[in-house]
Amino acid sequence: MLELRGVHKAFGRHCVLRGVDLEVPRGEVAGLGGPNAAGKSTLLRVCAGLVSPDRGIVRVAGRAPQDARRRGLIAWSGEAGGRFQRRLSVLANLIYAASWSGTPRRTAEREIRRLAERFGLTEELTRRADACSLGTLQRAALVRVVQSEAALVLLDEPVSSIDPESSEPVRRALAEELRRRGCSALWVSHRPHEIAPLCNAWFGLDAGAVAPIPTDRAA
Repeated sequence: MLELRGVHKAFGRHCVLRGVDLEVPRGEVAGLGGPNAAGKSTLLRVCAGLVSPDRGIVRVAGRAPQDARRRGLIAWSGEAGGRFQRRLSVLANLIYAASWSGTPRRTAEREIRRLAERFGLTEELTRRADACSLGTLQRAALVRVVQSEAALVLLDEPVSSIDPESSEPVRRALAEELRRRGCSALWVSHRPHEIAPLCNAWFGLDAGAVAPIPTDRAA
């Protein structure tokens, strides 16, 4: 699970987070919205252990986020689609990522192909990463985070480059697969009407503070 208590973060004189309290139980997907430059990405980076809060407590599966990240308990998927070995195929990249957790190649490939079908990636598996569109790399990044053994998945506009016509089934498949795995997920989006119906809870971040919003109102 993810837990934040009284988290503050400032950059110089600019206070970005002001006493943030937020909890995402195991097996639940929480959404986070708010105006541009409200601090949503900073909050995700604090959760990932990439930025240290000035005050407050952050725990991922009971551990400090830096420790959780070192143990492979945190996975991230964002607008850029994540890092891939450019000269390798999408499939080879995903098999390599699965090897970090010691998953046997045959087992990993079977799961990758199952997830690729769910995320509309099957026809792109043999394509080199440097020949893929950003939307394809976002789909591949989603397969990678879902097949990981992370306790917490952080999603920063993870389908923003996928064409609108096919993004709806991808979003739905992502929410279903995250719950199937039983991890916690925090999903940042500036389109709450698309994401909130898929979430167990929705939060708004504004002026550095986080407040819960009923998912039907967020949508």
